[in-house]
Amino acid sequence: MRLLICATALILIVLASNVSLARTQSTTNLEPSLITKAIALNEPAVVLLYQSYSATFSYPTATYQVDTQGDFTFSGSTNILTAPANVQTFGSGFIISPDGYIMTNAHVVTTQGPKSDFLRDVVSNELQTQLQQGQFSDQFSQNFENTYFEFLQTNGVFSNEQDAVTAYLPFVTSTGNLTAQLLQATLSVAGDMIGTGTEKDVAIIKVSANHTLPTVQLGDSSSLSPGDSIAIIGYPGIAASTQNIAGIESYVPTATAGIVSALKTMPEGWTVIQTDATIQHGDSGGPAFDEDGNVVGIATFAGLNPISSSNELLSGINFLIPINVAKQFANEISVQNSRGPFDQRWQAGLDYFWADHYSAALQEFDAALNLYPGNPYVAQYIQQANDEISQGNDIPLAISAPTQSCTISSARLNDVTCTGFLAMVALIVFTAIAGSYWFVARRRPWRRASHGGPLPPLEYCRLCGTPIRRPTSFCTKCGTRLHPRSAFNR
Repeated sequence: MRLLICATALILIVLASNVSLARTQSTTNLEPSLITKAIALNEPAVVLLYQSYSATFSYPTATYQVDTQGDFTFSGSTNILTAPANVQTFGSGFIISPDGYIMTNAHVVTTQGPKSDFLRDVVSNELQTQLQQGQFSDQFSQNFENTYFEFLQTNGVFSNEQDAVTAYLPFVTSTGNLTAQLLQATLSVAGDMIGTGTEKDVAIIKVSANHTLPTVQLGDSSSLSPGDSIAIIGYPGIAASTQNIAGIESYVPTATAGIVSALKTMPEGWTVIQTDATIQHGDSGGPAFDEDGNVVGIATFAGLNPISSSNELLSGINFLIPINVAKQFANEISVQNSRGPFDQRWQAGLDYFWADHYSAALQEFDAALNLYPGNPYVAQYIQQANDEISQGNDIPLAISAPTQSCTISSARLNDVTCTGFLAMVALIVFTAIAGSYWFVARRRPWRRASHGGPLPPLEYCRLCGTPIRRPTSFCTKCGTRLHPRSAFNR
């Protein structure tokens, strides 16, 4: 009985210490929010896109008339002017399949964007000339820009066009320097940029790499409602051009969070998502994620201040192409959204990391790094995991076989469930010890007689038949010596 009590007490002490450890860890290292997790999980699949476009633009000289309401009428002449068009732009995109298909905006990777940017520059320069000459009031500037832009689109011609799109994938060298892999892209399918045609500003390009690529999971934008949380990941031009950023950190994307503000209807009848999450130049084509880490939209355009003549962006009014619209283009070219081996290892490592199982996370991160050598996100988490281990914050997975019974999703362990598992082990051990004690006691009941237990069995003297109980050595009737044991009838 003393053995049973001591063993039970030991088990309860061990169980209590494990519960205490789990509580201490959960309060020391708070688990990140769902949006933070979504950003960390998907950052590796968001890429910087660079487009270089060159052409010769030919257009007629124009004259115009303007009435008192500020309405302009342009007329072209036979005199043809030419100008070199050299445009370099940046945007964002996200990988939707391990073999290198990238989804983005059409204006980021087709010639529609550079041509529009070039014409806007021509119009802006001409506007400044006309204002300096006092040809009309500044209040008519917006009308002039819009009308002259339409004139150049209709009467101008681009020739000798050359266009190249490059995807930049962040990469850490063996010396620890951050650089980028440059992957040339080919256009697979594209829609129409905002302001033209269907306005479904979506494109898919294809790149090839010598290793498996990280991907995102496409969600369902029809499930969105105003108030839902979202996060946008992209490469805003402001961050990319900041001179104070160390090295070339512009290869690492920026994340902004917000909510779905409203669902609006475009002129062509399809729904666009309005959000207060910030979208800057360069974010175009970047993914918008919900709290489950699924892509629900593509950052596409921002609202313009209607009373500004300089295309000033309105703060807090931005728009996303719903991912269900973008899926139509993937279906058109039979591209399937899928996760690859890198994603599985990466997510498993993050889940372990967020549950404070840093040693287990390291194994998954190492495997992910073998699949995508030089990935800066994996390298960063490996460093953080090592730091946590060195500080004694690791919760090892001591028992490998039953870990699946403690999982929530993928490989993340839940402390409450694992505590229940330890309680089950304690119960099994307790039952085994109690059963062993009961079995021994049953096999040797006479040992308990001195403690008030059952009496020794009744035996009979072989000579006179008198009933006798041990440990008596002589028959109480005839006095015959009862030892050895063979003198009894049993």
